[in-house]
Amino acid sequence: FRHEKRRLRNRYEQRRWLKAQSAHGSIFHPSMEIIGREFGFRSIETGARLEVERESSIYISPYHPDAKLIMGHDVYIGRNTNIAAYAPVTIGAWTMIAPYCHINSCNHGMARRDSPMRCQGLTTAPIVIGEDVWIGTHVVVLAGVTIGQCAVIAAGSVVTKDVPPYEIWGGVPARFLKTRPENAT
Repeated sequence: FRHEKRRLRNRYEQRRWLKAQSAHGSIFHPSMEIIGREFGFRSIETGARLEVERESSIYISPYHPDAKLIMGHDVYIGRNTNIAAYAPVTIGAWTMIAPYCHINSCNHGMARRDSPMRCQGLTTAPIVIGEDVWIGTHVVVLAGVTIGQCAVIAAGSVVTKDVPPYEIWGGVPARFLKTRPENAT
């Protein structure tokens, strides 16, 4: 009975949180879910005018106390995108994340051969996505990566290392392709 009462309280408070977000001009599709930590929405810091499309999920690890998601204002997250916060994940203002992306701040341990990887625990590292970044469809961003402001990640890429500001990266693993052009005069 107590478990059911807590579950209902979590749902009620999450609805209140979503309503408060709506008052700041944010749109969270009703099918979007916040999973993992009970009252996980409390570990999400948001700016105004966010848009999170349908079937997206935000996982806040219940086992890592520093797990949180920080999103600046005017962030767009496309449908079926998964964000897994085991360590802090920061998404800067004006960033666009296309559909079907996966952003995950943890990885499985694999240092030992005499033990199954599943039994070796997790390694976590923060992810920082700068302001005005464009992440294409089906991109994977791995733990410990920083993507600099105004960078572009091509569709289908796997980002395994830091991306400097104003650069365009793509591929598996993602690598430098070119620099974004300077402003025209």
